[in-house]
Amino acid sequence: MQKSRPLSSFKSIFPPIHAPMPLDQRGSQRLLETMKTSFRAELDKEHGSSKADPGPTSKPAMPGATDQHLRSILHNPLFSVSDMVQAPDSHLQKVEKQKAIFQMAVSRGLMDLPRAHGFLLRVRSIAGEGLPDSVYSSGAGRLVFEWLRSSGMENDLSFLSNGNGQFRRLLMRFMLGDGLDNVVWTWYDRLLEAREGAVPPQLIRLLMGDFVNSKFSTQELGPAYSTLIQAESTARERNANIRSVLRFAWRVLAFHTTVTPRGKLKPPADLFDRFVSMEPELMPRKVERAHVNLFHPVEPSSGLAEEMLLNNSFWNHRKYSHTNVAAAGVRDSPVLDTSTAADTVIEPLLLPGTLTGRFHHTIYPYLNRPANTSIYRLVVLGIDTVQHLIRTNREPQAMRVWDRIVTELRLPFTYEQVAGMTQVAR
Repeated sequence: MQKSRPLSSFKSIFPPIHAPMPLDQRGSQRLLETMKTSFRAELDKEHGSSKADPGPTSKPAMPGATDQHLRSILHNPLFSVSDMVQAPDSHLQKVEKQKAIFQMAVSRGLMDLPRAHGFLLRVRSIAGEGLPDSVYSSGAGRLVFEWLRSSGMENDLSFLSNGNGQFRRLLMRFMLGDGLDNVVWTWYDRLLEAREGAVPPQLIRLLMGDFVNSKFSTQELGPAYSTLIQAESTARERNANIRSVLRFAWRVLAFHTTVTPRGKLKPPADLFDRFVSMEPELMPRKVERAHVNLFHPVEPSSGLAEEMLLNNSFWNHRKYSHTNVAAAGVRDSPVLDTSTAADTVIEPLLLPGTLTGRFHHTIYPYLNRPANTSIYRLVVLGIDTVQHLIRTNREPQAMRVWDRIVTELRLPFTYEQVAGMTQVAR
């Protein structure tokens, strides 16, 4: 049996139904003559014939007849510019078209995770061009979530571990933009209560890391802190292992607190204290703890950073040895490179390409590609420590700390350059 041809194959045979044919010169002239005759007839009907005819005049038309006739002509589709030259779709219309395509694919059973991911990427690209304030609140996240639920994939949450996590991270942003926070909290509860072996053990920590990451904003830090604190309370109620569940999320928020550009915005002091109080149980890296202490909104402290940066045992660690720095660390002169590697976040567990660390335009040109992220964070920590010491009138100690960093990491920056850099950057 021969298959019927798809409808799309007939598009080239039939002309567009509503597209008007362009007028040639003869057609244009005929249209003009028709208009002139029509106008003359209507004028004669209302005001009398313009010819020298002594015969009786016809009965005057009702007042406004000419206006009505003119209006009927101007509303003719032939005079409609919008029909002759189609205006380009707005960004909102383009997003709506993508949503309609998605829904059609779902109705025909053609939707799968790669296509859903591509749909979200397309909507983000379109909205990012013309709707920057509503990139993630277009309703696309709700559409994908409803499809996941109706298809049954939401039952075991297996889609959260699909691929390398890019779909999960993107879906999270769209869902939060559409106000579906409660759905993510439901997933978190289900993962906490899942029996051992039912789901990948790393899935819950990645989910909460993405949740906190999506809650971060350069305009408002409170929601990200509140989310982590609420997650901790819920985990304790379920007697979960706090360190395995929330250590990654804590590190994500520590990164945003210390490295991500945020202007002069500071988190609320009470939320920040709760955040710091998790340190003993979560046991983050010493570099992270030292850096976080420098950003307390009320009582910043450089004590731990000074102790660490001036300690011989810290620099003797294999990660910061001269051999590793030479292999993965610093160049002698800047290299102009416009690749997206310069925008890679310094924590390898975070999503690359979505954030830009402070001072990266100054520091990254001196780092090899791919840059050693631990080295980069250490340089930023050193800059922040020096800045704090300068602000608190301890310039000799600031010079001492920077000299040690320059010696160990072989940086090409002088103390004067760093002091000026930090004054502008903060």
